[in-house]
Formats: sequence, structure tokens, C-alpha cells
Amino acid sequence: MKIEAVTVCVEYDDMLREVLPTWLSGPSARGVFDRVLVVTTPHDHRTARLATEAGLDVYYTWDFYLDHAAFNKGLAIESALAGRLLDLDAWVCFLDSDIALPPRFRRIIQGSLDAVLTPRECLWGCQRFLAKTPESWAAVRGPGGDGWDLSPCERVRETAELAGCLHLFWAGQGGRPRPWYPTDWQHAGGYDSVFEQSWPRKRRIAEPVVHLGEPGRNWHGRTEGRFDGAELEVEADVLTARRAARSDRERRRREGTPAIENKESVLHL
Repeated sequence: MKIEAVTVCVEYDDMLREVLPTWLSGPSARGVFDRVLVVTTPHDHRTARLATEAGLDVYYTWDFYLDHAAFNKGLAIESALAGRLLDLDAWVCFLDSDIALPPRFRRIIQGSLDAVLTPRECLWGCQRFLAKTPESWAAVRGPGGDGWDLSPCERVRETAELAGCLHLFWAGQGGRPRPWYPTDWQHAGGYDSVFEQSWPRKRRIAEPVVHLGEPGRNWHGRTEGRFDGAELEVEADVLTARRAARSDRERRRREGTPAIENKESVLHL
């Protein structure tokens, strides 16, 4: 079984730093996933540095801010997928960059899939617990940092059948045609619900995940304080990002190039 993961991380490097150890522990060479693609903006150097140091792949785009959007997450993801940076003959997992995974999660996924006669026809998700503070997250992890005690967390009563923070589905032969996500939303809230509603069959993976911080925030870009207590410093304001998005789209039109950034040039900005 191959699992390719995609996460959007813009000004969320503090959260990603906390949850990455839970992604990178597992039986495959890269942990739970065979590959992780981080979608971010060219200005978010902290996220780029963290992801590359962890051996993850990074896709840079300004498409979050096209057409006066506050944060068009669906368009940015579809731009990354258009760059063919993933092997889509695999299971694909979209997860938020503030989601921690339980120990042995890959084996848990495999067990959940094996328990269903036609797992490729289902959209898979997880029950979600909240660790709202660094103290509660530390209690989950325990003194050695590798535990998994959910008693300090708050269980989320989901309004949808699956939590939008993690979706797993079969993307290979016989899978769903793209685009998978709507690309005309002006913010990050709701596009995952639209995607979920397009699946007639949904199942939950056997074990829950932990969501760091408060849910339902930052849909229009990061405004919540950093999880590590440091001052929130947004590296480019929205107006600057929108100008960059328009400029980048015009450049691509002139050159006739796909919606993909040159990684080597962006890494050294």
C-alpha cells in the first residue's frame, strides 16, 4: 500500500513542527506516508525550511490569493496536483498541518481498509480530539514525548460525518477524476465539506487524531496566536500576496507555463 500525503501550511510552521514527529514515525522510510507534499507560499520561509529539513517535498504558489481571495485553499491544492508532483496511483491523504497522528497509524489505516469489502469506494476520515494548549498537548505525549493519552483532550462533536481535517481516498485507477476540490472559494472553510458530500460512502479509520489549537479559526489566513507562544509575524500581508498572485498569473499566461513554481529559485529567495 502506498500513501501520498498533501498538507497546506502557510504561517503554520509552529503547528507543523509539533505534529511532524507523529507523521514521521512508522514502518515506511518516511513514516506513516510514503511521501509528503507541503503546499505553501513563496514568502513562508519558516515552513519551507522546516519541511525541507524534514525531507518533505514543497510546492510554492500564490494561488491562495487569486481573484481577491482571503485564502483559497482548494485552488492552491489543485495547482499543486496539476504540477504532477505526486504519484496518484496510490492512496492520497489530505490532512491539516495541525493534526497529530496516533502511534502505528499506518497499520491502523491498513487494518481499517482490510475490514471493508470495497475500501476504494469510500472516503475515509477520523474522529477528532482537541489539544487546545501546549500543556494539554504535552500531557498527550507524556514525559518521553512519544505517548498517546487522550484524557487531557476534548472530543469534538463533528457537524459532518467526517472531520475535514483528514481525508483519505483511493486516487489510482478507477478513482475519482480531478479536480477533487472546488477552486472558487474565497476562504479555507467549507471546501472540504463539499468534497465529502460528493462521496456516497464514508468510513472512519479505527483510531482518532488530535487537532492542536482551537478549531474553526484562521479560515481567512492565520490570525490565531502561535502555539509555541512566540509572537505571530506574518511574513507577507494579504494585499502584498494578492499583488504577487496577479503578477504570477500574468507571467504564466505570457510564458504558457503550468501553475507551478520553480522550487530551486524560490528556496533561495
